[in-house]
Amino acid sequence: MEVIAERNRDDWYAIPELATAYETIQSEYRRGPGEDFDSAVAAFRSTAITCNDLLLDDAMTLVDRVDDQLRRIGPPRPRTRTTGEVADLPPLKSIPRSP
Repeated sequence: MEVIAERNRDDWYAIPELATAYETIQSEYRRGPGEDFDSAVAAFRSTAITCNDLLLDDAMTLVDRVDDQLRRIGPPRPRTRTTGEVADLPPLKSIPRSP
């Protein structure tokens, strides 16, 4: 058996705890404003920062980039029928983990 430590992980977005926390943000964003959305964002931050599979600097950068995405698309809005474009969070894979 061989154990290798690397500074980069190309599939960081597939880390189960990160993927699940981000999916929760997406789901709560689609549901609309409320405490559940705020809790989901806080849980993602906590999960990323305490994730053993990410370096702390990368985790902080990821948290900042997710926050930037949330600012860019704006706060969740109450769900209404629309024929226009609806803002949504991009897939986690598309958010750069580090500079």
